[in-house]
Amino acid sequence: MNRESGGVPSAEMQDHVSLPASFIVWLASPEARFLRGKFLWANWDVDELKARAAEMEKSPLLTIGLNGWPFGEEANGKVAGKSP
Repeated sequence: MNRESGGVPSAEMQDHVSLPASFIVWLASPEARFLRGKFLWANWDVDELKARAAEMEKSPLLTIGLNGWPFGEEANGKVAGKSP
């Protein structure tokens, strides 16, 4: 589509359709549970992701969020674990 519209030719480094298909099947397995809610690309190394499972599961790494407006207890001037 890029070439048909007059775009610049790519470096011919295109992923085969089986890569995202296989990645999605793996993501649906219990082995990939640690990646729930994470932002990923299908061409990332699965073995490297598994090696960093503990780190990713406990951190906001690879997550997307909206920060800025306090909700819940913080909106009422209370911070969890502290009294006003």
